[in-house]
Amino acid sequence: MNLSAQPDNAGESKRSRFDFAWLKLIIPIGTIVVVAVICLVIAILTSARRADEMAVKREQQLIQQAIVERGARMLRQVESVATTDRAAQALREKFDPQWVDEHLGRWLENFFDHDLVVIVDGSDRVEYARSRAGGDIASMPLPRALAAIRDFVRGRIDAAPAGALPVIAPPDAGKPSRSAGWIEQVMGKPAIVMAVAIGSEKELVTGNASAPIVLSVKFVDAALLQRIGQDLQLSGLRPAEDASPTANGYVTAIADPQGNPIARIAWNPSKPGGQVAGSVLPFIAVAIGGLALLGGLILRHTRRTAQAVAAGETQLRHLALHDPVCGLPNRIYFGERLERLIGEVRRGGPSAAVFFIDLDHFKDVNDTLGHHIGDELILAVTQRLSHVMRGDDLVARLGGDEFAILTICASDSYSLQAIAGRIISAVCAPYSISGHAINIGASIGIAVIDRRARDAGDILRYADMALYRAKNEGRNRACIYDAAMDADLSQRKLLESDLLHAIRNDGLSAASMPLAIPWSGSKLWHAGRIRPRASFRLRSSFRSPRIPG
Repeated sequence: MNLSAQPDNAGESKRSRFDFAWLKLIIPIGTIVVVAVICLVIAILTSARRADEMAVKREQQLIQQAIVERGARMLRQVESVATTDRAAQALREKFDPQWVDEHLGRWLENFFDHDLVVIVDGSDRVEYARSRAGGDIASMPLPRALAAIRDFVRGRIDAAPAGALPVIAPPDAGKPSRSAGWIEQVMGKPAIVMAVAIGSEKELVTGNASAPIVLSVKFVDAALLQRIGQDLQLSGLRPAEDASPTANGYVTAIADPQGNPIARIAWNPSKPGGQVAGSVLPFIAVAIGGLALLGGLILRHTRRTAQAVAAGETQLRHLALHDPVCGLPNRIYFGERLERLIGEVRRGGPSAAVFFIDLDHFKDVNDTLGHHIGDELILAVTQRLSHVMRGDDLVARLGGDEFAILTICASDSYSLQAIAGRIISAVCAPYSISGHAINIGASIGIAVIDRRARDAGDILRYADMALYRAKNEGRNRACIYDAAMDADLSQRKLLESDLLHAIRNDGLSAASMPLAIPWSGSKLWHAGRIRPRASFRLRSSFRSPRIPG
């Protein structure tokens, strides 16, 4: 059981509590900052993702609208060629193959980039056919898509077939239009299909049933999509084989009114949200880094400040619990440690004892040699007490010339007197301080701590009474407290109380006692060398109550 290590343990416990309080302050603040940063990053990424989704939807709509508008524009290109008077003469009055090939077939192919041009007469017979891919297509059966749009222009069917997406709405639903255009599959490829009846408005007043018709096809291929992508400022617009997203791209479908896909188109979306996030996140990362650095500096400064405060509190606690002259524990700390030791003894620990030490003639040293010599004497006494006692005993200075020792020892009188003898021998040995030879004494009062001990106040009172008895018996000695000391002290206090009461109430009187003086002593009487003995009697009937001893 170590009685002298408690001040360091108290300091460590104080630092631990301060570190825990510091962590309780820093952890919530750090958590709030981290959560705020995470929420900010999540908000930016979520906003970027939503912006990208909206951009993708908008680009899908732009692609579909651009293809439909491209079909309508190419239909107007065919109309611009096929509805002229010269075209009517070359196709209706007398078929002119040279003019048709030069001013219709080649014109649409070279200047408007049409892939297939077919002209049928009033009896639906193919009169002219030209394909960019080459080959004799005039002898081939008319593709189903071209036959369907031809029949629509002639009024044989009143709506586009399933799988076709019209590029323009007919001006009059009840009357066949002279032109039509839609997007559908032609020979297994998505294409813009167009049909225009040849002739002026006067010639077509009776309908398109017998009019020659120009049929044109423009495949929705990579070249067309690339030009549309340039117009729309979209990257990587290209045909897609299936609906699965390609690398770094999205796929959209051009569908008929029933929702069936006609063509699938892939492109690389612009992702404005990702671009904004990509441009903002580095700054946020730098800000977070700066914030982390600032937080680290603040934490380091706070921790150093906390350590300084903790060290200051430890130093203040040490000053509050130790004597400033000799550095020994003071009365406050001695009382706290005594309370703990009493509890340990009550719980079955070994017995202990308190030694109260009072230096005799110490006041004379202060009065004759000065207080600085007295302080050096106190330091010398401290060193001697520390050397004579064991390392785990507690030596304290209670104030002035009073010291106290708390030690674990046997409770028998022989052991206690042996310890006291060592203390008296060490303290009473001569001192040489600043050239002065000093001799002092020491009186010791001893109080035993056993399982019957009540509290620290009683133990200190017992040791003080034993010290009082040692001084009265001649000093430079040690006395062990016993119950009789309480009775003697009570009797002394009662006598003092009676005398004080008698003095205040004029209860004292002198009583002379008769003396038998022989003749031979009469000369001494007359010489004034012998005085009659006198006694005092208390006239007061007041008596203080007696405390049984």
